Amino acid sequence: MKDDIYDLAFQQEEAYWWYVARRRILLDCVRALLPKQSAGSKSDILEYGCGTGCTLSSLSGCADVYGMDASPKALDYCRKRGLTRLHRIDAQQPLPEANPFHASFDLILLLDVLEHLDDEIAVLQILRAWLKPGGSLIVSVPAFPCLWSGEDVVSHHRRRYTKKSLRRTLRRAGFHTVRETYFNFFLFPLQASAILANRLFRPHALTQSNLKPLPLRLNSLLTWIMSSERCALKFVNLPAGGSVLSIAKPS
Repeated sequence: MKDDIYDLAFQQEEAYWWYVARRRILLDCVRALLPKQSAGSKSDILEYGCGTGCTLSSLSGCADVYGMDASPKALDYCRKRGLTRLHRIDAQQPLPEANPFHASFDLILLLDVLEHLDDEIAVLQILRAWLKPGGSLIVSVPAFPCLWSGEDVVSHHRRRYTKKSLRRTLRRAGFHTVRETYFNFFLFPLQASAILANRLFRPHALTQSNLKPLPLRLNSLLTWIMSSERCALKFVNLPAGGSVLSIAKPS
């Protein structure tokens, strides 16, 4: 991503509705997967493509957290959050098979990362080898190619996924999915309508970020609407939405 997107993310992700609600949904999934810990022990969690570290920081109290990212600026922001187990990825080279942390992980997170990668299969295959026996992978990606928008452009996305295409990608990398669902379901009609309106009436907006400050009340309302999906996701998988979420294990 462009450096200014990291600046904007660091400024916005603790309050902006999409970041806040997405983080709540994903952290529910993480905490449900973490094994019960004995006294003095913690799970080991790696976030591949950790960005500015907001999610990792939220998990640091219940797990030993590790982060990898290609952006020096993103890793600098992670350090500002007090994160120390960090490693820079060389985006111009294939991911080395050797684990730079010399540790295996109970859980690996790829949260809105796969869509950036030229060869997502190769990265997934290497990360699979870094999991502990019984470990899990949590993946979230933007949904539906038809929703391509300015956010995809400025974030340098290569693709968007459906539930089926993500499952196929994970299977090719040696994983089987144990859960798959869409999320950002309740706001999905609004999202799709806004993208369609931009295509028809504001085509220049399809090259601009959607991440803009909102009035406090609107931001709070959107946060509440999207966050309310957490209750439904405890019992059912959602049939559509702006993002896909998969939990997978090595086959």
